[in-house]
Amino acid sequence: MKRCFFFFLSILLLPGVGHAQNAWLSVSDTIAGASTSFRASGLLDTEKVQLQLHRPDGTEIRLATQADDQGVIEEDLFGLHLQQSGDYTFEVLRQGIGLSASTDFQVIPGGISAYRSEIRTQELSAPADQTTKIPFEVWVRDAFGNPLVGKSVQMLSSRNEDRLPESLVTDSLGSIQGVVTSRTPGVSVLSAVVEDRVLFTKPEVVFYLPGNLPFAVGSSDTAGVGDFLKAQLFDSGQLQQVVSFSIADIASDVQTDQHLTVRVAARDVGGGVASQYTGTIRFSSSDDRAQLPADYTFTLEDQGEHVFYLSLTFSTLGSQTLNIHEVANFEISGEKTVNVVSGGPPQNIPGGEVPLEILTPTPGAYQIRRATITGSASACTDIKLVDGPTVLVEGLATDLAGNFVYQTPTLGEGTHEFQALCAGDETVASEKVRIQVDRSPPTDFQFHFSPSETVDRGSTFQFHFSANEDLSAVQCSFGGTLHDLAPGVDGAFAGSLYAPNTCGDYPVVCTAMDVLGNENEEPQGTVIRVCKPGEADGQINQFPLENQPPSAPTNLQAESGIDRVTLFWSPALDDKGIDRYRIEFSCLNLASIYQGETGLIFDKINETPDDRTQWYVSPIRDDEKCFFRVVAIDTDDAESDPSDVVEGVTLGAPDDIIGGGDDDGDDDGPGGGDDDGPGGDDGDGEKDKDPEQELEKSGGSYSTWMLLLVALLFGSGMVLMTRRQE
Repeated sequence: MKRCFFFFLSILLLPGVGHAQNAWLSVSDTIAGASTSFRASGLLDTEKVQLQLHRPDGTEIRLATQADDQGVIEEDLFGLHLQQSGDYTFEVLRQGIGLSASTDFQVIPGGISAYRSEIRTQELSAPADQTTKIPFEVWVRDAFGNPLVGKSVQMLSSRNEDRLPESLVTDSLGSIQGVVTSRTPGVSVLSAVVEDRVLFTKPEVVFYLPGNLPFAVGSSDTAGVGDFLKAQLFDSGQLQQVVSFSIADIASDVQTDQHLTVRVAARDVGGGVASQYTGTIRFSSSDDRAQLPADYTFTLEDQGEHVFYLSLTFSTLGSQTLNIHEVANFEISGEKTVNVVSGGPPQNIPGGEVPLEILTPTPGAYQIRRATITGSASACTDIKLVDGPTVLVEGLATDLAGNFVYQTPTLGEGTHEFQALCAGDETVASEKVRIQVDRSPPTDFQFHFSPSETVDRGSTFQFHFSANEDLSAVQCSFGGTLHDLAPGVDGAFAGSLYAPNTCGDYPVVCTAMDVLGNENEEPQGTVIRVCKPGEADGQINQFPLENQPPSAPTNLQAESGIDRVTLFWSPALDDKGIDRYRIEFSCLNLASIYQGETGLIFDKINETPDDRTQWYVSPIRDDEKCFFRVVAIDTDDAESDPSDVVEGVTLGAPDDIIGGGDDDGDDDGPGGGDDDGPGGDDGDGEKDKDPEQELEKSGGSYSTWMLLLVALLFGSGMVLMTRRQE
């Protein structure tokens, strides 16, 4: 459906400008997330204008463009700016003329997203008395979270004994409300079906016998709400039981042999991201010629989400599904359906029987760390796989159908050439498959301006950006506005920027992504001067180009865990950007703390791989107390001053080490020793002895327990614990 609005602007006579021409503007309606075309005509030849888009949530986006020599602009509005459904206003703002054209258009919601839609329950349990109700809500949304109105929703339960409302229709917020009751105790899994699509979230509720505690049902081996309720009643902390995976960043229609990026998130019983998930997942598909990401084990640094850049391709036309399962528990899964259409390079399906072939990966460039090699063999049952001169595996057995699969170790960057050979007769070999592994972000950013790096206030100038390799996207921030540059010639990206109306030196900060999804940011690539030198003395806002060391990290905190300590801190500030953080720490064992050792060497080092502000240190023993500080390092390797020092212990640390091991009542600070430190004088008239000598003399870390044993053996019934002061 298209709806065009035409606006006629009256002709005005402005001094020094002449007769301004009439302007018309038309924009097509579109679907959320899809681009739309617009046409502006009646402008002056090569006239420069600003385009302003008013979105339903009140935000605005301003773009710059120029009419052709016929006074016409025909361009697209990117779908990135049109993800919200609702009414939009689009304007063409003309400089110096005072005339503008404006029109409205509509963005309608897209199709049902089984992953963005969700079911919420207000209660987790209720008596199984057929009258006590558990309220629930279903929110039906598209892939961008827009509500879908007037959709029929059918509710289902995993147990026939439960009572649910019949088909309901979503309201203006895209939601329906209902209740579930039951007369039979047990755990029920609720599902919602919307237009033959089963929503991904399936919450669990517990019905228990009246008078019984709810955790008495379903708490043994269901891994469901019974465990959840039990954890809330007995366990400290919050349970994050992963029940499903969501799949995002894939369009509904994809092309054959198109390299796709997929984002996978582990979801807990409430539908949130399970940030502590560390399981292993496996991909599968109804397309038996699809190229899939290798098995992946989540790390704590993933925080429950991982992006597989350009690692997925479909090769068979029609409706295909992408499935994800947890390797340890295939009941934990996720699914997405896509429509595969023709596109990309032609499919190469060999004719006749091939004695030995590699099916995946296909030749090309990848960002992967490991590759999954699959193939078929009719000439042999044992396979040898090689990567150039390197033997990957020998004696790889095929299954009954003659298929084989192998996951490579971590691949280094560069070219890899895979080939399969029959073990025992290497004259039978597959074609070689050459891939390029590239995990390096683009570098050597180049900036070009037209007419120059010094521009007048309010003027428009052309900006060109390039790097050391082909790019897929470039976004630059200038004057408080984000600009998406468009692909140009020779791999460069270009766009029009508007100079602010205030004189000053303004940095251009760009983020570039190569064709494989490797991303890099230049915190301050260059500076644009608005106003010519001397025009606005005293008004120029200088942005220093020289590298300054970062500020010290602040608000450092330590959280105890099993055999580890997790650190959190506030990010440091820097003129060029933080590259990573260095965690420095020093650990003292129980005996050292008892003896009063306070010397902190900070001889242990961890470094974060990027600018994250959370890190855990492991392993740490239960009889140790550790002291931590953090140093920020910017992109030029300039280092900040250390943060304040915090101390941390494990969850298994004894009470006396948590309290510092100091039983004299004094507040001695870190380490639990006297304030004077090693070899100092604490005011008792005697000089303290060196802690190392003290440890050696007292028999090391077991001396205290030996004293206790002696006291128990020779005491008269009352144990007297003393601490010998030297």
